[in-house]
Amino acid sequence: MAFFEPPQLGDPQHHQQEDLLVANSISSTTWSVNLAVGSAVGGLVAVAFGRNTVFVVNALTFLFSAALLRRMRFSEPHLRGAADESSRPDEFHPVLDGLRYVTRDRRRLATLLTKQGSASRDQWS
Repeated sequence: MAFFEPPQLGDPQHHQQEDLLVANSISSTTWSVNLAVGSAVGGLVAVAFGRNTVFVVNALTFLFSAALLRRMRFSEPHLRGAADESSRPDEFHPVLDGLRYVTRDRRRLATLLTKQGSASRDQWS
């Protein structure tokens, strides 16, 4: 989540400045509802079927999410004129391109790492 959420919310290309507060509120609310519902369903599954089943179901939901994300297609005008994506041998080039993009701007990198830092802080306190 830390690599997914902050960049999409803080990028002015995705939201007008006046819509940023609303976008952040919707994202935060959605995340909170998902946490509550997911925890409740996870607890019910754990009680009914045991801990191992919860881990299997959790893994399957990640695989399902990855399959949905893999099928998505986007128009990326900034890539026009770049090398043909199908000619690259590996599937991780978008991740590497994204990391290069993030590390070019310290503010962007700080935004990306903020959520992960707070999660790590909460875990150890």
